[in-house]
Amino acid sequence: MPAKILAFAGLLAPPVIWAAHWGLLYWAVSLELTLSRTVPVSGALVFALTAAALLALALVVWRARAFSPNGQEPGLRTFWLQFIHVGALIAGAGIVYSALPLMMVPA
Repeated sequence: MPAKILAFAGLLAPPVIWAAHWGLLYWAVSLELTLSRTVPVSGALVFALTAAALLALALVVWRARAFSPNGQEPGLRTFWLQFIHVGALIAGAGIVYSALPLMMVPA
């Protein structure tokens, strides 16, 4: 795969993981409301989805350190890594923030 596509995918990975986590939680709550007419979702399901999303973010950050979008420009690589780290930090906070209310609702 070309380096530019991998670099662009690395930049988009944190918000995509955050959106997928939010969408899966929203889908789980909707399914639970539709099928059983009760509001709480299983805490284990919420915890598993949150742990999987945070693990995926950690994997993106870990793999980003081994990849350089352009080996000749160290300034670009530093900016790229910082952008991914900040994006992963914001996405991680969003993932935890969206999962906490569901974990607090008694089952």
